[in-house]
Amino acid sequence: MSRFVAVDHESRVRHRIAAHLGLPAEVIAPERELDRDLGLDAFDLALVALKLEGELSLDFPLALLDSIRTVGDFAKLVEHLDRVARHLPKAG
Repeated sequence: MSRFVAVDHESRVRHRIAAHLGLPAEVIAPERELDRDLGLDAFDLALVALKLEGELSLDFPLALLDSIRTVGDFAKLVEHLDRVARHLPKAG
């Protein structure tokens, strides 16, 4: 039996952004632009990323945040990082 549980990355990202903004998760749609539609600046995005990093035990290179435009982009990046983390041995 696998020690990993399936994660709905999009839902996790939507809920984390919603919590950061104090909004209901239902208004955080995948196509919403982080800066224009939701008002998230680079600092806000880094805070959300750090929170997700802790929740999912990921290493989140903050430099990758520059390429994220939408909630869906963010969810895809988190999913990718989670898949990479599951297949690489832990350091140390």
